Amino acid sequence: MRSTSHAGRKPAGFTLTELLVVISVLGVLAGVVVFAVGGINDRGQASACAEDARTIRTAEESNFAQSGSYVSEAQLVTNGLLGSQSSIHDVALSGKTYSVTDVGTCASGTAGASTLPVTGSALWLDATDAPSVTVQSGIVTQWNDKSGSGRNFTPLQSPSTVTYNNVGLNGKPAIVTTGTDLGNQTVFGPSASVFVVAKMTGSRNSRIIGGITNNWLLGWWNGYEDQAYFEGWVNQPSKAATTNAIMYSSTMSAGNGTVWRNGTQLASNGGGTTAPAGLQIGGDWYTNGERSNAAIGEVVVYNSALSATQRQQVESYLMTKWAITPGS
Repeated sequence: MRSTSHAGRKPAGFTLTELLVVISVLGVLAGVVVFAVGGINDRGQASACAEDARTIRTAEESNFAQSGSYVSEAQLVTNGLLGSQSSIHDVALSGKTYSVTDVGTCASGTAGASTLPVTGSALWLDATDAPSVTVQSGIVTQWNDKSGSGRNFTPLQSPSTVTYNNVGLNGKPAIVTTGTDLGNQTVFGPSASVFVVAKMTGSRNSRIIGGITNNWLLGWWNGYEDQAYFEGWVNQPSKAATTNAIMYSSTMSAGNGTVWRNGTQLASNGGGTTAPAGLQIGGDWYTNGERSNAAIGEVVVYNSALSATQRQQVESYLMTKWAITPGS
């Protein structure tokens, strides 16, 4: 009868060391999954907060169009313009003005829309943050600066025609200009980085964003796009303006000005190096002309020339948020 020897074989199962390695790897993976899911939940909450605020604003503007007044949420429900009162936003009325304020989970910091990927901004205007936009009688009277610097944009002409459109730019909210401006006269620089997401919408197609007390423009000018003039030309191609949403980024520092379109560099030289002295959207107060019919979604400014890594982080955030294809 043949016998079988098992001498020298490795015992079945894992050694203690192997088990510890496996447990450590699983722990790391679990942490990654929790972090990723948390990020998804935060983005979902931010989207829900923004959508709820847009719904309330749409109802308020519909009521204003019908009766010439803004009303409480309860009255909006009674008038059949709102399904139910919101648990995450409050409406505050003041004469012919109203504001939408975050409450509940939208005010708890879980919405995930309170910071940029690079901190330290000197100006941050975000049209998707409905509570940051004040509307009176259908006209935008203030676009609040989210950087904490208090550089709020207000009308530069009277009467103003600047409005708020819930789906004005790639399906997201935008500030809409049709011949008048919003702005703030704060001087930036001497070094600076400026980002803007916007598009032309009509026959007026000169400047969308420009300086107030100096000759500075980024993106659009005189019927063309991809333009950059920082008290001197950095880029001036004969490229006719379209109605496509574009993200322009730029840096200005001693001896150099650089401009990018949707993440792709257009030009870098010493032709223009000056930061904007005041900033406005919708036209050019410097010459009291050069106005544009435009939709502006977001504007971000830093009082420094960001590094390549920092600039790319902000560009990625903006292009992802506004559904803009890099390099387009």
